[in-house]
Amino acid sequence: MYKIKDLTGQRFGRLVTLEPTAMRSGAKVVWKCECDCGNIAYINGVSLTRGSTRSCGCLRKEKASARCKEFPLNWNPKRTDKERKYERKYPEYNDWRNAVYARDNYTCQKCGKISNGDINAHHIESYTYNEELRVELSNGITLCEDCHKDFHRIYGNHSTRKMFDEWF
Repeated sequence: MYKIKDLTGQRFGRLVTLEPTAMRSGAKVVWKCECDCGNIAYINGVSLTRGSTRSCGCLRKEKASARCKEFPLNWNPKRTDKERKYERKYPEYNDWRNAVYARDNYTCQKCGKISNGDINAHHIESYTYNEELRVELSNGITLCEDCHKDFHRIYGNHSTRKMFDEWF
């Protein structure tokens, strides 16, 4: 048998080793550790000594949470601003959409259906051809999916206020 190196009481990142366990990962000893956050974790001794494991998982969660605050979940730093605007994945657009929903009480303004998650913030003047109106609150209206599809089925994807008023 191999002699086990005693790691008891040693600190590895946020982990302090408490005792070796009878568990093995391959031939490696698994140590019972206490994390600074209070959790108990069972970590392979080699992962501790090599520095590949430094917490119970709380460190990774904290870093991920910090990234989510810096960038929305759907944020892709490799995309250009032009691509984001084309795909409508930018913070001002999300704010606009939520403001339209809130102003219209999450209710379709055509048929009166109250949302159960199936609503759309529709641009009265086309998003594509009216860049200056893309996030203008007055250029949006809440429609349920059925009404939204009905409008686009009749008028296509490029709307104007005249088309919308005629349909509405």
